[in-house]
Amino acid sequence: MHSVHNLVPCNTYPHWPMQLSNTALRLIRIKLNLSQETMADLMQINQATYNRLESGKIKLGLGHVEKIAQALNVSEQEVFSLLIEWH
Repeated sequence: MHSVHNLVPCNTYPHWPMQLSNTALRLIRIKLNLSQETMADLMQINQATYNRLESGKIKLGLGHVEKIAQALNVSEQEVFSLLIEWH
């Protein structure tokens, strides 16, 4: 699995983590018919933290992309692409 860290150089788009959509995370979870509790368990975080991710109280970053990818058994690039496309 390639690292998402090398996808977009910081000097090309300095604020790119802020472009990851918290709403997209919710839509992906719903489309997969997963509860917040299940998604949190798969990401190995507590449900309250996951809820804050979905609600936008916590901004999605590279560490979250990695955990989402592992939880859904997909590449970080796929998760990154989905979160950007939904935004």
